[in-house]
Amino acid sequence: MARFLFALILLVFTEIVVFVKVGERIGAFGVAGLTFLSAIVGLAIVRHQGLKLLERAYRVLAVGELPLAALGEGTLLAVAGLLLLLPGLVTDTVGALLLIPPLRRAILAALAAPTRDPVAWVELEPEDYDIDPARPDPRLPPWDDRP
Repeated sequence: MARFLFALILLVFTEIVVFVKVGERIGAFGVAGLTFLSAIVGLAIVRHQGLKLLERAYRVLAVGELPLAALGEGTLLAVAGLLLLLPGLVTDTVGALLLIPPLRRAILAALAAPTRDPVAWVELEPEDYDIDPARPDPRLPPWDDRP
């Protein structure tokens, strides 16, 4: 929790510094215009991608596969839209970067890499299971006294 709070304070401080520096170059109205424009673009992306994500997931599910890639890409697009919706030039920059498809795919590949470790999976054959017939039904609550 302390790391999150520190990161949030650092983000706010960075946003203020960037606002001031960019405001010195293009003026206060320019910064306000950029912020307003990015919020409109972010809102449009969130609305459009939310529906598109559901459509892609439904199509992949109809084929009988898990829609992990579609959900991952759609989630990153939704995050990009939300970052563009937030007021701030740093969050707008990160949100704009997430709109680039190769960068989204690279982020998803990096997030999925730890799950591809073959050591993390244990496969058991049916004869490897040791089932004790005297053991109670695991679906019953522990306080149930049924035999």
